[in-house]
Amino acid sequence: MPRPDARRRLCALWLACLLSLPGGPGGAAVSSAGAVQPPEPVWSISCVDCPVDNFAVNDRSLALDADGYPHVLYSGDDLYYAWFDGAWWHSEAVDDAPGGDNTYTSFSSLALDGKGVPHISYTSGTNTALYYAIRTGGRWQRQVVESGAHYGYDVALALDSAGGPHIGYSAGGQLRYARRTGTGWSIEAVDSRGWLGWHISLALDGNDRPHISYYDDIDGDLRYAYWSGVAWERETVESATWLGECNSIAVDAAGIPGISYIDYTTGKLKYARRRDGAWTIDIVDDARWLGGFTSLALDHAGHPHISYTDLNTGVLYASWSGTGWITQTVDSTNVWDTALALDGNDVPHIAYYRWSDRTLQYASWLDADWQRVTVDTVGQVGQYTSLALDTLEQPHIGYVDYAHADLRYAQGAGGYWETEVVDSAGDVGRYNDLALDAENHPRFSYYDGSAGDLRFASWTAGGWVIQVVDDVGDVGLYTSLALDGGGNPHISYYDGSNGDLKVAYRADQGWIAQTVDSDGDVGLYTSLALDGSGRPHVSYYDATHGDLRYASWTGDEWVVQTVDGAGDVGLYTSLALDSSDDPHISYHDRTNGHLKVARRAGGTWAIETVDSAGRVGQYSSLALDSGGMAHVSYYCLSNPGGLKYAYETGSGWIAGTVASGWTVGQSTSLALDRSNLARISYHDGDYRDLKYAALSQITRTYVPVVTRSAGN
Repeated sequence: MPRPDARRRLCALWLACLLSLPGGPGGAAVSSAGAVQPPEPVWSISCVDCPVDNFAVNDRSLALDADGYPHVLYSGDDLYYAWFDGAWWHSEAVDDAPGGDNTYTSFSSLALDGKGVPHISYTSGTNTALYYAIRTGGRWQRQVVESGAHYGYDVALALDSAGGPHIGYSAGGQLRYARRTGTGWSIEAVDSRGWLGWHISLALDGNDRPHISYYDDIDGDLRYAYWSGVAWERETVESATWLGECNSIAVDAAGIPGISYIDYTTGKLKYARRRDGAWTIDIVDDARWLGGFTSLALDHAGHPHISYTDLNTGVLYASWSGTGWITQTVDSTNVWDTALALDGNDVPHIAYYRWSDRTLQYASWLDADWQRVTVDTVGQVGQYTSLALDTLEQPHIGYVDYAHADLRYAQGAGGYWETEVVDSAGDVGRYNDLALDAENHPRFSYYDGSAGDLRFASWTAGGWVIQVVDDVGDVGLYTSLALDGGGNPHISYYDGSNGDLKVAYRADQGWIAQTVDSDGDVGLYTSLALDGSGRPHVSYYDATHGDLRYASWTGDEWVVQTVDGAGDVGLYTSLALDSSDDPHISYHDRTNGHLKVARRAGGTWAIETVDSAGRVGQYSSLALDSGGMAHVSYYCLSNPGGLKYAYETGSGWIAGTVASGWTVGQSTSLALDRSNLARISYHDGDYRDLKYAALSQITRTYVPVVTRSAGN
């Protein structure tokens, strides 16, 4: 998903998933003792494994040093600086929290001084401060230029002949200009007309006077301002319904400015040049989808070179030959953002974010072709989570690093998380489940997608021990793991080759696998629990009939039942046994888009709808508290989606949203601590992170019911 970048003009209407509970939309349940008001849950959400999500560069994010080596400034969850030393790329964090919990990525600009020292300007992630930083002695020295306003979505930095920084930026919709004077900053208002928060580019002429191109969002115009030596002069370059975004400015040796920009009204890439007080405008490219994210540089002859993007073509490069425009495709994959620089021989170099594989790319023209290298790669983790709490109530989580197809393990203690790779041999880790033995050592069941096998991993003092449990056909999907009183593992899983439900357990002679149900295509979304006698019980989905099914081992044979056959039901099952060994199953009703819970008591199944607001109930995970009450975490698919949590009160269900987002709350796994407070691991698909939610309290307010006698 593209980051929340206003430059892209993407607007999201964030609608919360409504509650559907016995007490009505407020989520209150009513009992004879009084009306229970909506609960006030207090959730603490932490990042367990949150690598860089995406990258952003702007038109001044790339600079070349005296040797022609590239330096790139880019932002994601942190603000990063990368440079090439002639042999290797190096990368480091400049600011480890410009985004402020992923509120926004920071908008930044880079310049190198005569000694090759990098200088940067950038905004805080919440756009409440403007910063300037310089790297000296291997460390970044940061200072606040201005704070206390909203600092738009673009900043532009240039260095004068003495190496002094000049910054163009927006504050509260006003275009401003800052330059450092000694140890302080001189700040001036350049233009207060319209809302001037986006698309700002700055360049200095030979006299170190600033020239700024910018977009007027009120009128949809491209504007230009320059310092005459006495005052700021402002003018409109071109006026239409919607043009001037993604602009980039450069000034030639004669002090003549040129600006590349997008005319969204006509869908054209344009270049404007000012001479003798008037602007001449060229159409650079009119055969593309709008063209975006332009970056401009002028060669020694003053000829313009432009990098830009096209939704259908990728990143492109245009140059003026002296008689016409020549365009080339640099990379034909999906791209956002470009930054262009020319070296001493006027050879183009381009940095850009390729969101098709979420990599920061660098391209240079060499040997009559574009040479591309990957500078940095976005991490993608957190799918297929499985959670367990140890005897000290510390969380342990299994999950998949799907950028590298590895099974990973995270352990939390004292607010900190330690993560490690369990298995990286092939495409492994999907459909994993985690259990802890009596000594809190982790055990995993999971699918080896490369070989189509069921695997089991256990931690010992010497490290991780990996075993193949079943390798007959394509087996090991939808695993569920439980350990018996002797610490022996039992695993339910799906045999994809035959469409069967299977269960495997480890005995003294090794692993024993058996087919539980082969009536149709059965065994998807399995969940396994062991009763007080160590006998396995399994809930699962019958894909042939669209039913929820349940199998239990009597000691002699497997008994299979259809629990719910009303519509297409039984996906994302989660099973728990109460103190009487009666099963409770949460699952998704795909026909109606509801979350349901089924429970058996006295041999009879009772089914109820827990949540019916929108499309809910995927990725359900169920646990029973000390009173036998059910708690369920699950995903709300309705726009914008989110992680939800529901629990029984004794007189109904109370549900609420834990975290909202387009794809937040998939792959949930729920556990309860000794105080019956919920702990949930889940995948934040918006940022491709593994997260953990802990419920610290639920406060209920009871309103007494007043009963009056007939006489009163």
